[in-house]
Amino acid sequence: MEEGRVVRVAFQQADGELKLRPAVVLKRMGADRDLLVCAISSKLHREMPGVDVVVDQQHPDFPGMGLPFPLLIRSAYLTTVPLSAVQDPIGAVRPETLRRIVAQLTTYLNARSHPRGSPPVPAGSHSMDLAAFGTSRAA
Repeated sequence: MEEGRVVRVAFQQADGELKLRPAVVLKRMGADRDLLVCAISSKLHREMPGVDVVVDQQHPDFPGMGLPFPLLIRSAYLTTVPLSAVQDPIGAVRPETLRRIVAQLTTYLNARSHPRGSPPVPAGSHSMDLAAFGTSRAA
């Protein structure tokens, strides 16, 4: 499964129930054939500015995502799923959007990994540098 594909997977909800919902594939995880994905929601009012990505009818990714409604890519709402639990792709995001998702998630995690007012941890040390997730995908 290629990075940037929009797929349907079962996400566990706060009440423990599983709900089939769309997600963006961020990364294949090793030889186990697992995928790291982030959720897609229709609840635009839940946007975390600077973390989530709003895709409405004017967004260049909207026509290719395979969903008929404006949506919110929940960059920090992550789960790892086995490839076997993922339904066929219904669409995709552009490489630029995938890079934006990863960059915003990285910034969010790095900001939360050190106390307010302390300097950011230099890259290459123990910071959460998600740039290693990469953003390449086959055409």
